[in-house]
Amino acid sequence: MSNPFCKIDGATKAWLVSDSDNEKSYVIFCNHGLQARRLGAEFLGDEFEFVLCDRAKEYDQYANIDGNQV
Repeated sequence: MSNPFCKIDGATKAWLVSDSDNEKSYVIFCNHGLQARRLGAEFLGDEFEFVLCDRAKEYDQYANIDGNQV
């Protein structure tokens, strides 16, 4: 997946999910942080406990833009 944005249908909150080395990150639109972390771990090819997930309110404005739907 080359696009660093993905979205769960109907989601309005942006989350920044990064690997433990902060080498790769994704902005994931989900309504809950655990869901974003789970998806981020899958996209990063890492285990759930090894990814970091933080709220990224500055990207909330892009939640209504069509992107990669999961």
